This record gives sequence, structure tokens and C-alpha cells, in this order.
Amino acid sequence: MDEDIAIRNDIREGDLQRILDLHSQVYGEEYGYSDEFGEYVKGTLEEVERDLTERERFWFAEKGGALIGCVAVIERPGNTAQLRWFIVGSDHRRKGLGTFLFEEALSFIRRAGYEMAYLTTQDVLKDAGSIYEKHGFGLFEESEVQYRWGTKGREQMYVKRLD
Repeated sequence: MDEDIAIRNDIREGDLQRILDLHSQVYGEEYGYSDEFGEYVKGTLEEVERDLTERERFWFAEKGGALIGCVAVIERPGNTAQLRWFIVGSDHRRKGLGTFLFEEALSFIRRAGYEMAYLTTQDVLKDAGSIYEKHGFGLFEESEVQYRWGTKGREQMYVKRLD
């Protein structure tokens, strides 16, 4: 991983907008998603407009002050953690950043004492799927969907038991 990349956990003014912007940029350029995808991501980020519990955390990866990647752990019922907003900008992939962020989140999940972790994704995100499987997540559920942002695909849920 590039040594010029800074990782932090605190949420600062404008961070949620920067997560939204990075998602909109990457998914728009790489997958042709419409602006409605941004509205979807914005809706999911509204959940963070509350105080995080001690069992929830963000990892922001920045280079030169720009957000280039992130991941978050959000607490769910049943002693379950959900990994959210996992993304690395296209110029920073295949350099270990995605694996680093994912492993940091997974380590936190273990320390927090969760029994299970899950995430949802889409089948077009092959590199991300390989990271999940490499770290012991299994494909639990898959369904074909017509996304409102202009594409068809297969939505996937990956799950890992932590016993």
C-alpha cells in the first residue's frame, strides 16, 4: 500500500458527502449507473446521521486530502455486523488498499465480539467478491434485480460466522 495514504476513523464535516461522491463517480464511470444510484447511496448514509455506537466504525483512506477509499462497520440486531460503503477509487486499486481496509474492518468486528458479519454487493464487482471469499465470507444469497439506476444485475449477500 502507498505510504502517502492516510487512514483515519473519525467522521468529519463533509465525509458522508465525499463517500457519496466517490460512489457516484466510480459506479457512474465504471458501470454506467445513473444519478439515481447516488440517491440510493445517500439514503443508506442517512443512517449515520446518528451517533455511532462503540461497536461501529469508519475507515477513511485519503491521499493528498482526497478520499480514495472507505469501509464501515454498522451494528445490526442479533450480534451481527454489516460492512458498508466498501470502495476504493479506480486509480488506487490492486495496490493492497482494499485488502487493508477490509482486514482492518474484519479485525475490528472480531474485537467487538460480533458473532456474524455480512455485506451486500453486486455480481459485477468481481474483485471485491474475491476479497470477501479470501477472508472466509461465503455467498449466502443471490437474486436477479432490476436496479432503479438503470441496470440489471445480481444482488449478492456474503456472510461470515465468527465463532
